[in-house]
Amino acid sequence: MSEKKEIKKEACWMLSNITAGSAAQIDGVCQSGCIPSLIHLVNTEEFNIRKEAAYALCNACIGGSVPIVSGLVSAGILPALCSLLDLADAELILAVCSALGGALSAGEASAAGGPNPCVPLVDEAGGVDKLEALQMHPSPAVYERAASLIDTYFADTSAVDDALLAPTATPEGYVFGSGQ
Repeated sequence: MSEKKEIKKEACWMLSNITAGSAAQIDGVCQSGCIPSLIHLVNTEEFNIRKEAAYALCNACIGGSVPIVSGLVSAGILPALCSLLDLADAELILAVCSALGGALSAGEASAAGGPNPCVPLVDEAGGVDKLEALQMHPSPAVYERAASLIDTYFADTSAVDDALLAPTATPEGYVFGSGQ
């Protein structure tokens, strides 16, 4: 909450180191009430502060248990993470992709066979479009991570739909809309 930029940056750096620790340490940071402030910093501050706050959130998402990550999602972490996907920092983008993967995986685990609640949240935050754009990124690691997330959680079902709409050949000609 300090007005001094260097203090904000260092505080976020410290929290990122703690959230890189054990699940108990991540839980401690989450229980401290810091998460909304970190999300706010990611959304509003200059790059150096955003970056450190983002690493704190990413580490929590990557190393946290399903209940912790579910709490982070409820706190609004996904739009904040998605906002970082178009930055020029490949290392940060890789961390954000890992965090999104952790959140999507936790969403899948908590869905118990139902629809993953994180998928529409990432899509609504513009994350899918940004992940698709990252498939043109010059870094092969970024491309691969983005492609993996898309393939795993946002697979395009239109190819299946297109196959169902394709005409069926019959001796009399083609039949459209047969749904076979």
